[in-house]
Amino acid sequence: MEKDEIIILKNVGFSYGDNVVLENINLTVEEGTILGIIGPNGGGKTTLLKIMLGLIEGYTGKVIVKCQFKNKSGGYHHNCMGYVPQHSKVNKQFPATVYDAVEMGLYGLTGFKGPTKEEKEHVNLLLEKVGIDKIKDCSINAISGGQLQRALIARALVGKPSVLMLDEPLVGIDQTGVMAFLKFLAEVKEKFDLTVVLVTHNFHAMTITADQVACLNKTIHFHDNPEHLSKEDIAKTYSCEYDAFHAHQPG
Repeated sequence: MEKDEIIILKNVGFSYGDNVVLENINLTVEEGTILGIIGPNGGGKTTLLKIMLGLIEGYTGKVIVKCQFKNKSGGYHHNCMGYVPQHSKVNKQFPATVYDAVEMGLYGLTGFKGPTKEEKEHVNLLLEKVGIDKIKDCSINAISGGQLQRALIARALVGKPSVLMLDEPLVGIDQTGVMAFLKFLAEVKEKFDLTVVLVTHNFHAMTITADQVACLNKTIHFHDNPEHLSKEDIAKTYSCEYDAFHAHQPG
């Protein structure tokens, strides 16, 4: 069954001054799928993610996001996409509970009076769905790394997005933690009927969880199912040995 395309990029390019970061990017993200984006440091992965999110302007080409809608001033809302940025850190001096941190995802979406009763109920539902409702009154500074990750995803989902974008969520997690996170991500995707865009350096995680993979190093060198990824594709895209990739493959 053919799926609708929710994000479409046509001939997208971007430069920081004279430094060309992205060029001739043609990419589609199908509704209900997980797209994995891999590539070397400096290859443009985070920049591409931010362009899709609407956080960066000044690019060339065309970006179509079908879940966008115009606000009264004629601009576009992007809260149809939830975002968990790379290196999400919490200020240790910040006096907030887990509940407070998740509710902050509503900032800019609520009225002047703050969250409504229904919105607060939705925050509590999210906390339950991601498995951290029992610690909602704990300080955000006192929870484990895995619990914090779940809280940040809950915060990204509190605006009821159609697309969840994650930038290197697996950095610093051991293999056991990676597998637990991938299981959790699959459950969240199904529970909230999401499309997921996952930027990662973890080849093994990408191959077992992504429906599609895009290999990015300034331009797209490969965009297909992960099982079709070849030695040549990796050599063109990634600054690592093909043997290192296969060392992570299940026997």
